[in-house]
Amino acid sequence: MKKALTIIVALALVQTLAVAQTKVQDRFMGLSMGQQYNNIFNCPELMDVVGDRYGWTPLKNVPLRSLQVFGVSFGGRYWDNMEYYFSPSGVFYKFRVYSSYDRAKDAEPGYSSLMGDLDLKYSGKPGITREEDDQFNPKRGDREKSVTYRDGRGMVCRLALEYIQSTNMEMNCYLMLYYINTNLEEEAKTEFVNEL
Repeated sequence: MKKALTIIVALALVQTLAVAQTKVQDRFMGLSMGQQYNNIFNCPELMDVVGDRYGWTPLKNVPLRSLQVFGVSFGGRYWDNMEYYFSPSGVFYKFRVYSSYDRAKDAEPGYSSLMGDLDLKYSGKPGITREEDDQFNPKRGDREKSVTYRDGRGMVCRLALEYIQSTNMEMNCYLMLYYINTNLEEEAKTEFVNEL
């Protein structure tokens, strides 16, 4: 009986590890994709970053479309901005961190390093596909390169180096890391259209 229980526990552990290897991350500072906006108040790690650093508490009864936090550490790196995106009904469907650079050559080392880390985490894992667009030449009109990991369940991790116009109308290079639940994103788009 004891041996059978040990085998069952071992098989369950192996199965859990196998699932973990075939899934793109969907939880960020305690908040999981698909959770409601008001769940952010039950995420101590997120609330510590939002509340303590800025002395700001989001509106609990009125879901924000995006929750933005400036100057954060995520994935062992410092980022200028971190954003959580919510549908009109308050469902969390997209997470993004990014930093801006004056020149692409300043952003390149961060892009290469992060792509290496993401490849270790996702590339070659069962059920995860990897797509890469490594063409990047802003002078010739190609203003983005990226690597995307998909898990077949709707979760996507996308790292991009983008040369785009910023809010101050200057062209800057952005290192962006997205995690998107594409199923929930489609539902959010439908909600946005229905608001019109």
